[in-house]
Amino acid sequence: MTSHQPIGSIASLDGDDFEALVARGEQQVRLGPGEIRDIRFVIDGGPLTARSQMIASDGLSFMLGENVANDDLILNGDHEGPLIAIHAVLRGSATVAIDGLDAPIGESIGELALFAAATGRSTVNLRARVTNQAFRITFSRRKLDELALRYGALAPLASRVAAGQPFSRRRSSSSNEFKTSISEIMDSEHLGPMRPMFLEAHALGWLASMLAIPATRPSHGLRQREIDRCHQAREILVASSSRPPTLGELAAAVGTNEFTLKRNFKRVFGRPPYAFLLAHRLERARDLLVESDQSIKEIAATIGYAHASHFSTAFRRHFGVTPWQQRQGARRARS
Repeated sequence: MTSHQPIGSIASLDGDDFEALVARGEQQVRLGPGEIRDIRFVIDGGPLTARSQMIASDGLSFMLGENVANDDLILNGDHEGPLIAIHAVLRGSATVAIDGLDAPIGESIGELALFAAATGRSTVNLRARVTNQAFRITFSRRKLDELALRYGALAPLASRVAAGQPFSRRRSSSSNEFKTSISEIMDSEHLGPMRPMFLEAHALGWLASMLAIPATRPSHGLRQREIDRCHQAREILVASSSRPPTLGELAAAVGTNEFTLKRNFKRVFGRPPYAFLLAHRLERARDLLVESDQSIKEIAATIGYAHASHFSTAFRRHFGVTPWQQRQGARRARS
């Protein structure tokens, strides 16, 4: 099977099916100074719409990808091992389970994960009509070994990879925290011959920031039953985001009480249920502003706001721009 980066009633696409889907996509490759490859890839139609931009430079790849599935969808993919990467979740609800790692990636927006796995076999779960966006920096084993010779602090990670031992380190943050760095990376073509050095410096910066975090257990310290309840609560909130249940109704629906659900939900997803719901609603609003012709007032009503002014205030507080500025910026980017 050709290796690839996973693109984030339930349908399931296994290797051959997914390869056939990828084969229908359109790919543009542009070569630049320093043997850098800029790759744009689009899949339109079928069970999945996906767009990605990837920069490949001397054993490093930087990918910014977005996808939407028509229905709940499971993708089973592969990548030639070992897989060494930093993954940042920007929006959506997609999760990626990678063989050898004891917890899936992507359980909360803003999550950063540094991981190494002996195999790149993965299972991606996509929810219907949810726009997912993620950024990933991937290191080849050769590149990691080369960097470890220059920077001794990387030697323990390189040794674990050489021994086939899994490694994972995570932290939660606001997705806005690293968007500037992502934009600088993906829009760096103007640097010409200096671009490989610039890209390597950024990759090292992300790697250093993740390795500086004290190692923690990926487990939330909860029994699996409690974790499952939190995921069930999340699904209910997403499905009824415009008219959500009360916290008491939500707790009763998953078989627990309000205090326990609120505490455990924050431990699993990094924020309480209704902070998660607010972020989800505003992410959906941003998608509608970019992808639809609905008025701002209509979008506000769609996600459950009775007053467009309240929606605009919440949107500006969350994203740092007004809904109108978000829409105009997206239109300028497409023109």
